[in-house]
Amino acid sequence: MTPPYWRERAPQPMVSRVSATPRTWLNFGRVRLWVIAREGAGLAIDLGRVLALLPGLERARAEEGPGPLLSRVRAQGRRRKVRSQAARTRLTRAIAWVDRFGPGGANCYRRMLLRLALDPTAASEPVIFGLDVPEGKGHAWVSGHETPDRFDVEFRIETGAGERSM
Repeated sequence: MTPPYWRERAPQPMVSRVSATPRTWLNFGRVRLWVIAREGAGLAIDLGRVLALLPGLERARAEEGPGPLLSRVRAQGRRRKVRSQAARTRLTRAIAWVDRFGPGGANCYRRMLLRLALDPTAASEPVIFGLDVPEGKGHAWVSGHETPDRFDVEFRIETGAGERSM
């Protein structure tokens, strides 16, 4: 038996303004659970892809130079499905999370290679290596994701430059 006050406060199915069908997912203000679930599933899939790719990429990073490795990683990235801007942002977040705990800590070159291997849009963009000569520091990034730092020397590797056909 339900107390009378509970019947008054019982949640009623929400009816969309566009159609008269009740919504099947709960709403919390403007954020819907189905959006959270979909984004969470996409992030989990991206994390899995990054983790699956990491061991082979680390081995190749230690054994190969940037030229052959970039061409192979770009070829792998071009075979992937095109992502929306939201999916690219989600992938960048997943790569940063995994990279933080990678061998030797966070590494910009590893992040750049992972992005090239998993995002076809990034695979078609130029790669930039920046060097700060007096301090002996450097940074690697995909064009379009510019860094606020200024470097003494910047090497820009265009798509197809130095790549051999396989």
